[in-house]
Amino acid sequence: MFHYIKKININIYLLLVLLYFTTSCQGRDTQLKDVEFWKYSDGIYIGDVLIFKSGSYKIQGDTIFKNDVPVTLFDKIENRSLIGDKLLYIKDLKDNGTGVYISK
Repeated sequence: MFHYIKKININIYLLLVLLYFTTSCQGRDTQLKDVEFWKYSDGIYIGDVLIFKSGSYKIQGDTIFKNDVPVTLFDKIENRSLIGDKLLYIKDLKDNGTGVYISK
């Protein structure tokens, strides 16, 4: 009986790990568009709010464009599970300065 319960616990654990990686490994385009908007937080500034759903901001490769003009480089998205938001890290095209935007 104890062996059976232990096996169930391992299966539940593996299922949770699989679920975590499935939801956290979405493509960056999907992650950018799933957020209603990104609000400026720190570092380099390209606008108060970034909205990728509307079409004024879009990403091609690692470059973020505003109205078809390159404005910055995509660095990474960090999921903050405990807080329930995401951080978008960007880099300046010229000097590699960084900026942070928070999902809203």
